[in-house]
Amino acid sequence: MTNQDTVKFLAILEPALRTAMSTNKAVSNAVAYGEAATTWAGLVKGDDANHPHVFFGDQANLGRAQAMRSNNWVIAGTGGTGVSAAEIVLANNRQAKVVMIGSDSPAGLLENDQFRMLAEAHADKPLAASMGITKPTSERLSIREGRVAAPIGSDRVQHGTTLVDESGIDSKVRATQVIDVNGKTNDGRAIHVEGTAYVAAVGRNNDYPPTVLQLIEQVKKLPRGDYVVLPLFHDRQYVGYRVTFLADGKTLRSVDVTGAASRFLPIEDAIAHADPKAFETKSQAVKAFGDVRNAGRWDAPAESGNFAGGFAATATQASRYAQRRVDQTKGSER
Repeated sequence: MTNQDTVKFLAILEPALRTAMSTNKAVSNAVAYGEAATTWAGLVKGDDANHPHVFFGDQANLGRAQAMRSNNWVIAGTGGTGVSAAEIVLANNRQAKVVMIGSDSPAGLLENDQFRMLAEAHADKPLAASMGITKPTSERLSIREGRVAAPIGSDRVQHGTTLVDESGIDSKVRATQVIDVNGKTNDGRAIHVEGTAYVAAVGRNNDYPPTVLQLIEQVKKLPRGDYVVLPLFHDRQYVGYRVTFLADGKTLRSVDVTGAASRFLPIEDAIAHADPKAFETKSQAVKAFGDVRNAGRWDAPAESGNFAGGFAATATQASRYAQRRVDQTKGSER
């Protein structure tokens, strides 16, 4: 089941039925999942699809073009994915201010070499003091303790002027909404950190990338439309996965997903749609996709200070994927 499926489920579930089934844990979990997905869908709908400002953490290994669309970034999550996003934004946009929000600092974050280098260059005064940094910084990075609830998007025109000035950003790519994290501090007080770009780098239900989801929705509307998923390996190392779209028993196209996005494969859905040409039994598919689930721990063990969606693991994976493509052309690997 994809995030879009849960949004649809919530839309057709009548209030009376929802109440009657509220004691069913599975239904309650599905409703909570659907509510979160609906909130996210609302933020995305209020954004510019051609020049997005709302990202999942695995989509936020940004480039300069994305970083320059906003001077006010909010990153929900203080783990490795969030740190990587902050690093890219601050390096590419010298006007940007980044606020990271997390319920607590992950073990070792303040001692992590990657984060410490980032903080030594950009920490604001409170963060610098907490880390013992005495040298001057750009003061463009801060951390707030708290829990993000259901972020709220509001029309930028009706908003105040508490944000970093963005008049220098081309109006064609500038955000049209301001996003409020709408959360609470650890002691229960309301927290309303705001920004014009938002990265959700907290734990979430895995899903296919937006482009793949759109293709899945399109193929479902075709006669006998379906999709199959195949995990990709090279030298027994995970390099991504392939989604093949079918209609009337014919292959329409295939899309390979690699990099950070490939770390968020919805395993159960992938098993349900495992490519029958690759697996004779369900147990074979379960084993293969189990290896995908474990790949992050192999590629970026905790003691390395890296994470599966980060630059080092992604660069290594890209190299392996490229070699796999070379081997394919030679006919040595399917």
